[in-house]
Amino acid sequence: MAKLINTNLFKGNSSSPPIEATKTLTISTINNLVKLKPASRTQTLHPDVVFKLTRQAFEFVFTYQQDILDACLFALSQGAGKSVETGSNKERPDKKSDKFILDIHQNMSMTERGHFMKTKVMSTLNEKTLKAMRIQQVLPFAVLAPDKYNAIRNNESLFELYGVLIGSCQYLTGIITARRQDELVSLKSSGNLSPNKNPFDEENEYIEYNMIFKLKKSGSGGKLSTNQIIERPITTSIAKIIWRLEAFNDAAISQGVIKGKTLGLFNNLDAKNCRLTKPLVKTFNNHLNSICDYFETPLVKMSNGELRRQYVRQHQSRRFFALLFFWQKRFQGLEALRWMLGHTDMSHLYHYISSNEVGDILNGVKATVIVQGVLNKDGELEKLKSIGELKAVLAKKYNAGAVIIDDLESVIDLSDDDDITAPHIDQLKAEANLESNLEELLKTGEIILEPNFFKVTDEDGQVRETFNLAFQVKAV
Repeated sequence: MAKLINTNLFKGNSSSPPIEATKTLTISTINNLVKLKPASRTQTLHPDVVFKLTRQAFEFVFTYQQDILDACLFALSQGAGKSVETGSNKERPDKKSDKFILDIHQNMSMTERGHFMKTKVMSTLNEKTLKAMRIQQVLPFAVLAPDKYNAIRNNESLFELYGVLIGSCQYLTGIITARRQDELVSLKSSGNLSPNKNPFDEENEYIEYNMIFKLKKSGSGGKLSTNQIIERPITTSIAKIIWRLEAFNDAAISQGVIKGKTLGLFNNLDAKNCRLTKPLVKTFNNHLNSICDYFETPLVKMSNGELRRQYVRQHQSRRFFALLFFWQKRFQGLEALRWMLGHTDMSHLYHYISSNEVGDILNGVKATVIVQGVLNKDGELEKLKSIGELKAVLAKKYNAGAVIIDDLESVIDLSDDDDITAPHIDQLKAEANLESNLEELLKTGEIILEPNFFKVTDEDGQVRETFNLAFQVKAV
C-alpha cells in the first residue's frame, strides 16, 4: 500500500502525502482508525412476493405442463418440415399475377412454413386442449404488439406460454435446490435425476430423489471453475417436473427439432426456425422475466414517480429455501407450497439449509426475517425487548445519528401515505441497508437468531415437529 502511495510522489496531477507519514502505515494502524463495511448485499425479495410467485408458478406447472409441452412439440415438428424458401407459399400468388389481391395477400407470408405456422397449425392441435387454455395462436406476439402482455396473460399464444412454463420450472427448481445460475443453465437435457426412475410410477412413490449438478466453485481470480459432480435432494413434485421436461427434450432430439446436437434442460424455443436451442444466461433470465410479467410481480415506485416491475433472478431465489423454513408458519394456508415440500422433518430440514453449501446464504436470510419481523407490528419479534437492544447496537456500531430501524419505519409511513399499491424505491433501499448491517452483526455473533424445536399434537391427534425463533442481542 505504501508503495502504491509513493508512486504518486512529485506528480503534478496528484496529491503527495509526507514521506514520513507512510513509514508507519500498516494494515493494523488502518484497522484501528476505521472499520470498512462489507460490500453491499443483493436485495432480498419480500417474503410475500416470493411465496405468492412460488404458489402461482407451481400451480401453473401442475395444471399446464404436459399439455403445453405436447402441443409445442407437435407444432414444432410440423413446422420444421415446411419450406423456408422465399416463394414456397403456393397460396400467395406472385405480386405481378392477376390473382394477387392486395388486401388478402399483401401481409401473407412468402414461405410455406411462415404461412402454415400462422394460419394452419392451430387446426392440427388438440382442440380440447386449446379451448381449455384459451389459446388463439401458436406463434409469439411481436415485440411491440399492442396490449401484448394482457394477451399473454390471457393464454392467447402457445409459444408465449412455453416461455412462462420454462420460467416457472426454472424458478421452482432454483428455489428448492438453491443452486447457482450457472449450475442450472448447464443441466443436461436428461438424466438429471438420481435414481433415474419415473416418479409418476406407483412403485417409485417412496423414492427420495436427488438432482445431479456440476458444482461451480470459485477458482483463481474469482472465475467459476471445476465441474465436480454432486447430488442434492429434491422433493418428489420437483422430480416430476424435471422428468416431464426430460421426456420432452428426448422427444425433441429424436424428432430433430433442435439446433446443434444437444440440448440443456431449460431450453429456449426459436419460433422462427421451429427449433429448440440450448439455454444461455440471457434466455434463462428472459424466461424468469416471462413469469414476472405473466403473474404480475409487484411494481416499485421510483424517485421520479415511474412504476417499474420487480424481476427475480436466481441469486435472489437461492435464499428462498431457507426463507421458506423461517416463514412457513405464516403461510399455512398455501396448500400448493405445503404439498410441494412434502412432509419434511423440521429439524432435519434446518440441518440441510445450514449446511456449508446452502449455509452461505443463511445469515442473509436471517437478516431478512428480522427486518420483516420487526416491521410486522403484530409479529412476535416486534414485541420482544431485544428489539430495543438491537436498535442500540445498530446506533453504536454504525455511529447512527438516528436509529436505523426508526428511519426505515418512517420511510414506510411516508410511502404508505403516498401510494399503498407499490413500495417506494427508498423503502427498498432502506430495507437493504438495514439487512446488510444485520447480516454483519449475525456473522460476528453480536446478534443471534436460531430455532428451538419441539413437538406438539395437532387437531387430528398427529404428533408433529414445530419451532419458535429465539432472538438474542449481546450486551451493548
